[in-house]
Amino acid sequence: MLGAWQVSILAIVVLGTSVPAVSSGKPGGWFDVDPQDKGLQKALTFAMQEYNEGSNDMYRRQIMTITKARKQIISGAKYEAKVVTGLTLCLKTDPENQDCSFQESLELLKRSTCTFIVETVPWLKKTELKKKRCQ
Repeated sequence: MLGAWQVSILAIVVLGTSVPAVSSGKPGGWFDVDPQDKGLQKALTFAMQEYNEGSNDMYRRQIMTITKARKQIISGAKYEAKVVTGLTLCLKTDPENQDCSFQESLELLKRSTCTFIVETVPWLKKTELKKKRCQ
């Protein structure tokens, strides 16, 4: 038979491993994530591919800085990020894995601030751009 202190420790271990930690304090709430978070980086790579495929620009656009990033745990994960993008020297027809420098002229750089929301469900291999707003 377990003593009271053993039951307390067991409850802490079980609850501590089964409930995801969210800084908002609410299950399903949004919480800030590190810009280097691997899930966020994959989501932003997908968002930029979708953006570039749908744009009329000749050159590929890339993220210059991430100004805000947050995550929501749902049936997978939903990422929202506010980023500053700029045009690169790489054509959209160039290979994706090519290292691209940004345009040197401010006129050609054409900075834009974008908000993306990307939903991912890894076990279904599903990624969807839910929102794309750029100014």
